[in-house]
Amino acid sequence: MRSPIAGKLGPDQQMMYTAVLDAVTAVEQAMRPGVSWPDMHRLASRVLLAALVKVCGNTARSVSGDPLAGCEPLVAQHSASGG
Repeated sequence: MRSPIAGKLGPDQQMMYTAVLDAVTAVEQAMRPGVSWPDMHRLASRVLLAALVKVCGNTARSVSGDPLAGCEPLVAQHSASGG
């Protein structure tokens, strides 16, 4: 992961930096043969959403218990695959 090059991170920047680092770490720990790309993407999205919920409150709109139902566009604007 990159680190800031110009001074100290502000509170919002630190929260996002930590959230992304946590997502990367979770995916690295879960990676193994047979685990699909969509599963890794969902794992990273869940970690990022959990960080957003801590800051912004519960945005989940699902009765199914899936915190990403209806909310995935908040944390899935881009794909690590570049596609």
